[in-house]
Amino acid sequence: MYIKRLKNIFSRLIVNKLSRKASLAVTAVFVLLFPSFVSAIRFDSTSWDMGKINLTRQLEKKVTVYNDSSESLTVKERGSKSLGNHKDNNVGALSVLARASCDCISVSPQTLSLMSGASGTFRIVFTPDGEKGSIRHSVYFETAEANGDEEFINYILSAAIDPVFDIYLFYDDNCAKCAVIIKELDKLGKKYPFHLKKLLLSDSGNFEFLAHLEKLYGVKKNKFPVLVIGRSILSGAEEISGAENAILSFKSEPPEAAFFNPAAARQDILDDYGKLKFLPVAAAALIDGINPCAFAGIIFLVSYLSFVMKKPKKEVVIFGAGYCGGVGVFYFLFGLGLLEIVRHLVFIKIMGRVFYFLMAAATAALGVWSLRDAIIFRRGGEPALKVPDAMRARMRDISSKMLGKGTSFFYAFLIGGVVSSFELVCTGQIYLPTISYVVSATSYRPAAVLALFLYAVLFTMPLLAVFIFVFTGLSSVQMITFLKKHVVAAKLLNAVLFGAFAVYLFLYAMK
Repeated sequence: MYIKRLKNIFSRLIVNKLSRKASLAVTAVFVLLFPSFVSAIRFDSTSWDMGKINLTRQLEKKVTVYNDSSESLTVKERGSKSLGNHKDNNVGALSVLARASCDCISVSPQTLSLMSGASGTFRIVFTPDGEKGSIRHSVYFETAEANGDEEFINYILSAAIDPVFDIYLFYDDNCAKCAVIIKELDKLGKKYPFHLKKLLLSDSGNFEFLAHLEKLYGVKKNKFPVLVIGRSILSGAEEISGAENAILSFKSEPPEAAFFNPAAARQDILDDYGKLKFLPVAAAALIDGINPCAFAGIIFLVSYLSFVMKKPKKEVVIFGAGYCGGVGVFYFLFGLGLLEIVRHLVFIKIMGRVFYFLMAAATAALGVWSLRDAIIFRRGGEPALKVPDAMRARMRDISSKMLGKGTSFFYAFLIGGVVSSFELVCTGQIYLPTISYVVSATSYRPAAVLALFLYAVLFTMPLLAVFIFVFTGLSSVQMITFLKKHVVAAKLLNAVLFGAFAVYLFLYAMK
C-alpha cells in the first residue's frame, strides 16, 4: 500500500543520515504531489470525544468510511476469514479490518464490502460499565493489500466517566406504598452511586416510555409501581424490595432505550395494555342514552320554547344544538372526575379490591331493580330507578328561569350542563360501573379518556335524535307515549348490562 511505501521512503531517508527536517520536507512534497496515493480509504471523523458521561446508557456513534482508491474495498472485524485471498463479486485486493482495544467497545458489521468510490458505515457502541475517570480507547482499522503491505488507522475514543447511573421509578402520587418505596430507595442512594428519577404514571409520556422499555427488554409487567435499574425491570412492592441486588448487578441500557417513536409506543401500549374493549363501553352508552330520564328534559324545553315562548324555528335549532352539546361535554367532564377518583382508589391494592367487590354488589343490585322495574311497569306501576319527582320539578324550574335570561347557544349549553348534573342521579347508575370497567381494563390513561369521550358522544346521540323528532313535528305527548311503550325493553336491557358488569367486576375483584 502507498502509505506503507511512504514509511519505507521515510525510513531510508533517516538511514541515509538526512536530517529530520529534510525527511519531513521530502515527505510533505510527496504527499502534496501524490495525494491520491496516500488516501486510499477515508473516514468522516478520526476520533470520538463523548465528553462527560455516566454509566446509565451505552453510547453509539456511526462512522462512515469512504473507498477513494481505484480498487474494491472490504471492511472486516478482526477474526474474520482471510484478507488478501478473499474473493467475491464485490471484493478486490484491498481490505480493512476493525479491532477494538477494549471489550467495552463493539464494532459492527463484521464485513463491509465497498466498490471503488463507494462508502459504508460502522456502528461503534461503547459500554461504560466498570469504567471510571478519564478514559481513552481505540478502534484500529487495519488495511491490507494482497502483496502483504499493512497499515493501521487509530480511531480514538475518549470520555470523562462519572461512576453514577440513573434508575427510574414509575409511580402514582396517590399510592401509599410508593411513598414508602421512595424512602427506601433514598436510603440506598446514600450507599450506592445512583440518581433516582421519579416519573408519574399520570403523564402519558412516562407511561409510553415504560412501555417502550418493556418491549425493548422483552418484559411485560402487570403491577405498579415499576422500577427500572439498567436492564432490570422490577414490578410491584415485593419485587422492588430486592432492588439492592439489581443495583449491584447493574448493566447499562442500550442506546435504543433513550430514543423511541412516541406514535409506535402508543401502538405498543394499545397492543399490550389495550385489553379495554370499546364495544361494552359503546353498548353501555347507547343503553344509558335511550333512557326516559335523559329525554324528559329536552322534550320539556323544546315544547316550552315552541309553544310557550313562541320562538322561531331557527332559534330552537340553535338551542337544541347547544343543549345537546352541553349535555355531552358536561357528561364527559363528570366522567373524567369519576375516572380520577376510581383510579386513585384502586391503585392501592386493598382499597381496590374492596371497591370492586362493593361495585359488583351494587351493580348486581341495580340489575335486580331494573328487572323488577320492568315487571312493575308492565303491570302499570311506577319504576323505582328514576329521577325523583322533587328533583325533576327543581330541574324544570331552574331551566325555565335560565330560559327567561336568554335562548342563545351559550345559555342552551349551560342548561344542558345543569340538566345533565340532575340526570346523573338516574343515568349515573350505568356510568359508574362503566368507568369501573374501563379502569380495570387498562392502565393507560389516554385510552380510558378516549373511552369516556366515546361514551359521551354515543350517550348524546339518542338525545339529539329525540330533539330532531320533536322539532320536526312529533308532539311531546306522542313522544312520551312512544317512550313509555319501550320502557320495559329499556329496563330489560339495563338489567342485562348490569348483570354483565357485575359478573365482570366480581371476577376482577377476585383476581
